Amino acid sequence: MRSFLFEILETILLALAVFLIVRTSIQTVRVDGLSMDPTLSHGQYLIVNKLVYFNVPFLPSKEHIDSENRSFPLFHYPSPGDLIVFHLSDAPDRDLVKRVIGVPGDTVRLVNGFVYVNDRLLQEPYVANRGSSFVSPEIIRPGHYFVLGDNRVASSDSRDLGQIPQTNIVGKAWLTFWPIANFGTL
Repeated sequence: MRSFLFEILETILLALAVFLIVRTSIQTVRVDGLSMDPTLSHGQYLIVNKLVYFNVPFLPSKEHIDSENRSFPLFHYPSPGDLIVFHLSDAPDRDLVKRVIGVPGDTVRLVNGFVYVNDRLLQEPYVANRGSSFVSPEIIRPGHYFVLGDNRVASSDSRDLGQIPQTNIVGKAWLTFWPIANFGTL
């Protein structure tokens, strides 16, 4: 009898551990709107890898006491071209999906809808409608990212929202699973 109870307890603890690991490492997100069209469509469901950019806090040494960034990512920082999921500081329950265009230290500008990063024209075969927006040269601050939607005329992104703090990034869009016809990695 004691062995049987121990096995049940062991099974419950193992199931709880697996649940917690999965819950903290991935999340599902529904695409809301047309800002990422044609890459992602309204109503599509994504799996987001929350661990890839997870920030590990550290205590700075005396020589780094003034550093703004008191953490580092578990695997790597977001890279240009990555599709990320983030939330706004004033709406933490609403997830947005956009493409990373500029990383800390980059200079980003838009001229008649064309994006220049560090004075080089960005090749964007994924853009559906670039529009005709202008953004003066903007240097991306440490710990921030410049993001844009693939359908620029229907996107609220860094042109309106400003640079996205790394602390607001939930994770990297990794897989689309619904509708099933769109199943695949991103």
